[in-house]
Amino acid sequence: MLPLLTLYQYWSTNVCRDVHWTIDCRILRLRALTDAGMFADAIRVLHGLMIGDRLPQPLSTDFRPTEFSVEFPSTLNTALPLVEETNVAVSCDVL
Repeated sequence: MLPLLTLYQYWSTNVCRDVHWTIDCRILRLRALTDAGMFADAIRVLHGLMIGDRLPQPLSTDFRPTEFSVEFPSTLNTALPLVEETNVAVSCDVL
C-alpha cells in the first residue's frame, strides 16, 4: 500500500498540483502508517500536515510557504510503549 501512496503523493503534489488531493493522500498515508505500526513515521507525516509543509500552489511550480516555522519534536522511541512518558510528550508536541 505504501508504494502506491508514494506514487499517488508524487502525482497529486508534483504533476497535478492539487492541494485537496495532496492532503487526502497524506491522510491516507497517515492511516496506513498507523495501521502498520510505524508510529514515528506517522507522527512525522502528521507534523508536516499540521503545519502545511510542501503544499503545492496550483498556478506555480513553488510550494506554499508555511504559516509558521515549527521545529520537529524529538523522535518517537519505537522500542518503548506508546503510553510511555517520553512518547506521550512527543505526540503532544506535534498536536
